[in-house]
Amino acid sequence: MSKDDNEQILSIPPSTLVFSEEFGWGETFTGITGINEQTTIRFAHGRELITARKIIEELIPAAENHPDKDKQ
Repeated sequence: MSKDDNEQILSIPPSTLVFSEEFGWGETFTGITGINEQTTIRFAHGRELITARKIIEELIPAAENHPDKDKQ
């Protein structure tokens, strides 16, 4: 963990739409304020605890670039 990771301030609001190849569409249960947090995502099957880094770097971009994003 670098010093920059600790100093990075984020503001990802609750109910942000995400997409996971494994779980499908979901949304953040709480907001994200730090890259090193773990955050709950609500998927159709239930909740999953996922790192904020994975949400920010993979799941949010996947939702934004998904061809069916406007249908969610």
